[in-house]
Amino acid sequence: MNTGKIISSSLIAGIVALLITGFVFAQEKKDEVKTTSEIKEVQGKVTAVGKDYIAVAYQTDLEKGVEYEIFLPVGNEVRLVHKRKISDIHLGDSVKVAYEEESKEYDPEKVDKNRKAKTITFLKPAEISPEPPVEAPDDAGLSLKGLKGE
Repeated sequence: MNTGKIISSSLIAGIVALLITGFVFAQEKKDEVKTTSEIKEVQGKVTAVGKDYIAVAYQTDLEKGVEYEIFLPVGNEVRLVHKRKISDIHLGDSVKVAYEEESKEYDPEKVDKNRKAKTITFLKPAEISPEPPVEAPDDAGLSLKGLKGE
């Protein structure tokens, strides 16, 4: 009978050890983060710009009435092409922005993406639409009678 107790105790201890080991490995796998970094490009019109950010509208869906825009933080290490400083870029200007997208995948359902502009290439200034000409009032609709007081 003593050997039966020893075997059952050993069996229970083995199961507990397996459960604890499985839990530890599951925690290690859960803490494992898959990190990827990729350089991407977007081209479009500037919709917002500041000393530490730029927003670019890169696609317009006329059927849905939707404009797709990307907001990118800009650091001190950003490289500017055809401009000396970011304050020289204005709303409506056409630009091409190369940015780094870093993805951290904790599990298939939770992915954090961080983007940062690396190179901003100025392509062309904003198009200035001419103002419509001011039309003179129709002479047929006016009646001129002379000076006031006569």
